Amino acid sequence: MKYFLCLLASIQFYISSIAQSPETDKYIFILRIPATKHHGGMIQTAFRLKGTKGLITTLHGVADGEIFSAINESNFVLNRLRIVSVDISNDIALVGSDELNNLPADGLEIGTMKSAEQYYVKGHPIGISLYTKPVTIDAFAYKSLAKLIPAESVKAFDNRKSPDLLSKIIDINSGNLVSGNSGSPLIDSHNRIIGIVDGGLLKGAAGISWAIPIDRLELIDSRKTAGRLTQIMELNTDNLFSFEMIPDQIQNSFKIVSMYRQMDYTNLKDGLNSAHDGDTLFIEEGDYSGENFGESRPSQSSKSPPALHRDNNRSYEAPFSKINIEKNITLVGVGDSSKIILPWIFIKPYYRLGVANLTFVWPVDAGGTFLANHCSFKVGSTINVSGETEIYNSAFSPKNPQNSQGIIITNGTLIMKNCEFRNFETAIKNVFASSADIQNTRFYNCNIGVWISRYSATTIKNCEFIKTKVTIKKDLKTLLSKFSGVLIEEGNKND
Repeated sequence: MKYFLCLLASIQFYISSIAQSPETDKYIFILRIPATKHHGGMIQTAFRLKGTKGLITTLHGVADGEIFSAINESNFVLNRLRIVSVDISNDIALVGSDELNNLPADGLEIGTMKSAEQYYVKGHPIGISLYTKPVTIDAFAYKSLAKLIPAESVKAFDNRKSPDLLSKIIDINSGNLVSGNSGSPLIDSHNRIIGIVDGGLLKGAAGISWAIPIDRLELIDSRKTAGRLTQIMELNTDNLFSFEMIPDQIQNSFKIVSMYRQMDYTNLKDGLNSAHDGDTLFIEEGDYSGENFGESRPSQSSKSPPALHRDNNRSYEAPFSKINIEKNITLVGVGDSSKIILPWIFIKPYYRLGVANLTFVWPVDAGGTFLANHCSFKVGSTINVSGETEIYNSAFSPKNPQNSQGIIITNGTLIMKNCEFRNFETAIKNVFASSADIQNTRFYNCNIGVWISRYSATTIKNCEFIKTKVTIKKDLKTLLSKFSGVLIEEGNKND
């Protein structure tokens, strides 16, 4: 059964939540990685292993860092963590501190992989509270990582050799893992660890995820591998691993909740109506786009409707399949974002909606504040901006390219970074008395890339226009607009 998960933080549930939480949860941490010259601030998961002093996590997120911090569900904070030892071929690191050295070497116990066992990944996907995700694995034998990686990704792995393509891994063949899961323990039903989640191709979207067997771990002093670590940190991992941190504006709404309970719902409406202002709602795979808000119905992708879990918030009534956002909430997809499909959304003025790892096949009317990260928008007129909108690491493509417009800004502001538009009539239209800051974004096979109407200000920096007929269309009185670092493929033109 699929779940729509929300966490309900409240003092009155403290006792019941502690009773429901395994004692081993205190050994699992969210690891915060400060920005470096190679990447922005990030998070991933780390854990304590019995008999080992320190926190075990994946190397790819911490390789070029110096000092880290971590916190668990009991709000126990560890500061001034540094890399102590590494297993480069398996992409694993041990971070430690004087404080950890003075604690008993407690932690998760090691289990044995069995074919009849149920397994779980327990970690912090997208920086959320500790989340347990059921997965299935190939429990009969370890396999070579090379057998899991598609041909087009082999070169990138071969350049890094961390993890090495010859490394033995556990194939996680269901339950796509997303950003933040790197470093999570792969555990059995008795909370015993059998593996360390290492990565997922294309941040989980490719459906390929794996773990390093705990019994294959061979840590050595990091000072002996300084030169090799320098080589690794120079190599890009954007498409290989699931560890990127979302922007600060969205991060601030993903609060660590140490006191919570879970409640199940059978439709999206009930989950939203039970939410309270400031909550984050976690949605697992399911097609919610056709859900009637007067009555739930089975999703098109399964024989039964996606069931729902609950976080901490209350909402509103929405007519038919249009969601009216009338409070400040965040929606986070857990799983393959292409399989988490939302209905039409209208954000009322003065309210904020944050979204991550979701797919939209209906418009988003952003009258309030809209924050999006790692989302896919697949509609003709995708986002209508009349408030404040920020979009990062997202892809736009219309169902029908004819007369399609990706984003229309009217009396609003848009900040956009690291996105891609494909096959639009007009990708972005800045209509009137609006502003847009567009950076590191790619426009492919569009008739018009960016249309700037009069009295609007648009900044375009380090963007690419490929097979786009008119890259930037400017009406009169657009003197406030600035363009720099724009790559225009030969044959395109400005108007």
